[in-house]
Amino acid sequence: MKLTAVLFDMDGLLTESEHRGHRALKDGGRRLGVDLPDALLNAMTGMNDAECVAIFRRHYPQMDGERLLEYYREEMYLASQKGEIPLKPGVRELLDTLDEHRVARAVASSNDLYLIESYLRGNGILDRFDRLISGDMIAQSKPAPDIYLAAAQALNADPAQCLVLEDSPNGLKAGRAAGMRTCMVPDRIPFTDELRPFTDDVCASLLDVIPLIAPWLS
Repeated sequence: MKLTAVLFDMDGLLTESEHRGHRALKDGGRRLGVDLPDALLNAMTGMNDAECVAIFRRHYPQMDGERLLEYYREEMYLASQKGEIPLKPGVRELLDTLDEHRVARAVASSNDLYLIESYLRGNGILDRFDRLISGDMIAQSKPAPDIYLAAAQALNADPAQCLVLEDSPNGLKAGRAAGMRTCMVPDRIPFTDELRPFTDDVCASLLDVIPLIAPWLS
C-alpha cells in the first residue's frame, strides 16, 4: 500500500474525550428526565447532531434532544478550556512520523468544528493537521462514507491510499464504505469479530500505528 494520507477520528482516538462526553450526555439526559443507556450512546458514536437528535426523538419523544446536545457541547467546551481533554498516548509521536515522511493528515469528526478546534488548540496540535472536517460539513454522518470521502477530497488524496484511524464501529464502517484501509484503536468499545469485516488492522494505541505504517512510508 502507498500511504498518501491518514484520516483521524477525534473523540476516543486523538483525545481522551469519549468517556467524558458520555458522562455529559448521561448527566444531561437525567436533567431532562431520561436515563440514557450506554448501549444507545455507543450505537450513536460517530453520528452528527442531526442524526443524534432524530434518534433521541424516536426513542424519547418527551425529551428535548437539541437541548441535550447544547448541554453536551457546553460541558465539553468548558472542559477543553480548562485543559481537561488530554491527548491519547502516541498522538505526538505519530504526527512526528507523518511529518518526517510528509504524509498529509486530516481530522474527520462528527463533532462541531469549534469543539474540534478547541480540543486540538488546547493540546497545541491544531496546526499539525492539514484539514478539519466536521459533522455539519457533510450530508450523512458515519457510518455513511461522506465524511471520509470529503476529507480525502480536501487533501486531494486517492481513497485507496488513505488510512482511517477509528475507535468506533460507525467510524470503521464509514472508512470501509469509503474504500479506505481501516485501523481500530479501541477506546470505550472493544474490537470483536463482528467488526472484522470493517477492520483491516487493530492497534492497542497510536504508538502501535507507527510500526504498522512503516512499510508504506518507504
